[in-house]
Amino acid sequence: MITQGLIVGDHYSIVKLLGEGAFGCAFLVKHTKDGSEYVLKCARTARDDDLLLLEAQNMLITTSDHVLRCFRVWNEPQLNRCCILLEYCDGGDLEEYLSSHFPLPETELISMFVQLLLGLDHIHLKHLMHRDIKLQNLMLQRNTGSVKIGDFGLSKSLSFTDEVSCTRLGTPMYFSPEVLKGLEYTRKTDVWSMGVAFYRLMTNEVPFPASSAEELHKSFHTKRAVHPCRVMVNYSEALGDMVLQMLTKSRTKRPGVRELLALPIFTPVLTQWPWRPPCFKGTKCLFLCRPKAAVNIRSKPSLDAERIGEVTYGDHIFVSDEQVNCENFAWHRVIHPLNGYCIAATAEGQYLFQGVNDPARCHPILPSS
Repeated sequence: MITQGLIVGDHYSIVKLLGEGAFGCAFLVKHTKDGSEYVLKCARTARDDDLLLLEAQNMLITTSDHVLRCFRVWNEPQLNRCCILLEYCDGGDLEEYLSSHFPLPETELISMFVQLLLGLDHIHLKHLMHRDIKLQNLMLQRNTGSVKIGDFGLSKSLSFTDEVSCTRLGTPMYFSPEVLKGLEYTRKTDVWSMGVAFYRLMTNEVPFPASSAEELHKSFHTKRAVHPCRVMVNYSEALGDMVLQMLTKSRTKRPGVRELLALPIFTPVLTQWPWRPPCFKGTKCLFLCRPKAAVNIRSKPSLDAERIGEVTYGDHIFVSDEQVNCENFAWHRVIHPLNGYCIAATAEGQYLFQGVNDPARCHPILPSS
């Protein structure tokens, strides 16, 4: 039995129950030495152990500041169950936030939208589909205004060539037309679900009201979503247009995440990074843009220095403006999520990174380029 004050994972004291789901329970825990807070998710049954482990495996490969981080997974001997340790967002989820703060200022909405699109882009770059995007799974950090995509319980890993998945999962209100037709999930399905979330944040309504999946399916054939700016007149047409683009019923015509990030309405926010913690002011954020690359982070700017970690395709790093030239390589000084140095380009002179805040260049570079 899990009780307040129980020590799990050697260092984490149970503070309180945060919630219960189909597969387990979530607790707020506090590190016994430094007092830092985390979320502990524990499986309910032996079968749920496998589901929780799969969720952890998918989360462990993500490094974006806009995706909830998973720090550790283990089998807790006191409970004989799988446990995972997650980042704690003290602002709760966006469903709760919307209920107490609606209507939200447009500047806040744009900041949220950019962050969530960056997070979704990162998930897709890791060959994952979330498959259950909804306001309850979008989390808020109160002190920074940072928002993050969480709850990977229904996420699915894709191979480099596979881009679809056929099982209907998720929350009906956020289902896309193709899912209700029994067609495959793709990355564009996540875009639709995120569009429903954005529509709700703008209007506190759903674009296609329905009480069941069957009624929603009928609604797709008989109705059009009301422009968000007809529901809430204090928002710009451009913002409402962007959300309606995400709700394009034809999957092939629906924009991808990168197309959305390149819209002019987001450019000022991508340049300013208002949610960036003070310790990162004056630093650049880069993403590793070569699909098959893995770059070592080393303790010093030398290929012989201690390896302290690596970043792979789609990973985001914060770097200082300084570059160090050593051993015929230019080295970035990495500040986050690791502290060290990494090469900026290959020996052949091919750049490995691009700036996240440059939407015109925010696309993967193929190995042949």
